[in-house]
Amino acid sequence: MSRRSVPLEIIFVFLATNVGVLIAPVFGGNATFILAVSALLVVYLVLNFRDAAMAISRRANITWLFLLTLWPMVAASYSQYSTLRDYGLAATYGVVYFSAHLYFKNNGSIAYRRLMLIGIAVTGIGLLASLLAPELFYPAAQAVNATNYYHGRAYGFFLQPNMAALSLLSFLAGLSYSYVPEKRWALIVGVVAVFIMVALTGSRSGLFIFALLLIYSVWVSVRFANSDILVDSTHALLTVMILGGLICVFAGALFLFQQPAAGTAIGGLENRLIVRLSALGQLDIRDYVSTEGSLNARFTAQAEFLELIRDKPLLGYGIGAKDAFKARRLVSESSHNQFVRNWFEGGIVWLVAYVLALAAFIGRKATSFGPGAFKSRRTALVPIYLVLASLVSNGVLTSVTIILFVGATTGLISGGRRINSTRQKQLAPSANLEK
Repeated sequence: MSRRSVPLEIIFVFLATNVGVLIAPVFGGNATFILAVSALLVVYLVLNFRDAAMAISRRANITWLFLLTLWPMVAASYSQYSTLRDYGLAATYGVVYFSAHLYFKNNGSIAYRRLMLIGIAVTGIGLLASLLAPELFYPAAQAVNATNYYHGRAYGFFLQPNMAALSLLSFLAGLSYSYVPEKRWALIVGVVAVFIMVALTGSRSGLFIFALLLIYSVWVSVRFANSDILVDSTHALLTVMILGGLICVFAGALFLFQQPAAGTAIGGLENRLIVRLSALGQLDIRDYVSTEGSLNARFTAQAEFLELIRDKPLLGYGIGAKDAFKARRLVSESSHNQFVRNWFEGGIVWLVAYVLALAAFIGRKATSFGPGAFKSRRTALVPIYLVLASLVSNGVLTSVTIILFVGATTGLISGGRRINSTRQKQLAPSANLEK
């Protein structure tokens, strides 16, 4: 039964886009703001206690509850570096996951796609604001010891370019997963918009993930869909390729011919956005490997973490150890890898739990969905995105955006309703599968 709640969807938009970061300083920081907002989600779960209890009893959801909340609390209990805040955040992640799961299970693909499209639009506004008026983000950045200047790279409400890119890609993965033929133009516009926005962040890993997700999505259309969908997918691919070429040419032209003051928002040798896009446009892999924040630096950090893991492989060092070791300069930088972080902080138990949660997605075949579930050949986009994101970031399981995306997607998979564009009838379960 559809139970749409506009206030609840506004809360989801706030959490998914991190737009609340602008008022977070009033609460003493973004984490405190998220804790406060999640209290409203607790009320929603309490009011829907029966449905929530049934959802929690599902095996896949038990795995995610263990992964996001239970084991992090256990790991915090034996950690020398954890604080009360870590327990609160672990509880919050579970609340966000289950409230999203339950809401989109009851409201289906229309509400799901609406969240993804609004997420893309609001994030785009934030990215432009961070380029044109970065001073707006200074109080929020100061509250979390971050910077509001990334040498020309857009970062938006996420206060970090790479995390902004990964969040956009979660919206794109969700939009593509929930694709229906009558909403083909929403997908095409979403693909093009996300490509431009990810390019503005200057996230090279984000652009590579975007390309892989697009290739898989087009392959699914070619393999399983009808000719009309194939035409639309081809148009989307060609549009993205043309825009990509234009952006790379434009970036290269700025880099080569414009010389404004160093550190300004457009051009100059210190503008990392221009440098990064120019290198990609020239397919300069050597620049990708050798520059700051590159693969070489990340692999070095991962090797340092793996060396430390050898001393405590079973339980790890506990929640909070990553930041503590980095502050003490026992590691050069963050691992940029969620699998390594899980093993380092939560031991082999936390690592295996994450692998099992991803495997549950991968094992979902088109015929294994429950009654009323939204069935799609693109379900594999979800674990593909999560695996790729986890290989380039250690913040996947602490990103409220990604956690909300996963919860909403599992809700849609387990029992969401696919409603036609006029909302006048519910399609039969057998009609839900893309042919």
